[in-house]
Amino acid sequence: MNQSQSQIETIARALCERQLLEMSVVPEDTAAGIDRYWPCVAAEIEAGLIDAAGNRLVPFDFEASQAAYRDWFQRHP
Repeated sequence: MNQSQSQIETIARALCERQLLEMSVVPEDTAAGIDRYWPCVAAEIEAGLIDAAGNRLVPFDFEASQAAYRDWFQRHP
């Protein structure tokens, strides 16, 4: 994993944890949720849909989010 991917993973994991806790996911379940969902957050960051603080930069668009997720996994198998 290169430096920039490592940084985005760290940021995405932290954002994912915050979002899960804000949704009242019990702390015991957050680790599994973070492992499962951090790539989704990373994909949205890299696509410019959200910033590193988790703020939405563009109105939510399901298709754009899906495209970002597909692109992420093509580039990070």
